Amino acid sequence: MYKLVCGISALVIGLLIFGSYDLVFSNQWYISHSSELLLAILSELPSFREYLTSAGFIDVTQLISLLQSITLSIVFAIIFRLILNTFTGLISVVQYVILGAFCGFLYYALPALIVFVDSQFFANTLSLPSLAPNGIVDVLIWYLPLMITVFFTAMSRRRHFAQAERFWFK
Repeated sequence: MYKLVCGISALVIGLLIFGSYDLVFSNQWYISHSSELLLAILSELPSFREYLTSAGFIDVTQLISLLQSITLSIVFAIIFRLILNTFTGLISVVQYVILGAFCGFLYYALPALIVFVDSQFFANTLSLPSLAPNGIVDVLIWYLPLMITVFFTAMSRRRHFAQAERFWFK
């Protein structure tokens, strides 16, 4: 019963982490303040900004979105690590946190993926998809850093917990 309650609460924590990340990331005050800060930093590096505009690899707005999502996902990974340090019973069922966050990620990624597949693969052209702004690229820029940080935080805490358990049984 204890493991079931921990598993359900871990799944809810994963959904809450993703939902709160989405709430903060889509909030206007975060977008405006972090954009101003990142533009100020990029203005201090004019050669880097010129390289980005001339290379055409990534748009400046996509770069700012990527930097915003990386910063926010690091903050949420720290909060998630604090939750795991506080409630050590969740470490044994941390895979459900990953599942909950992944379900939230799929809520946004699947519609964008369906539109991407429909527009790219069912067209009569045989050319490779360009780096034009697509919904799937935006979804991956916005939410993939959170998924990566949640996964690595969960696995590092689980590895640390397993090493501590083995130490006690020696």
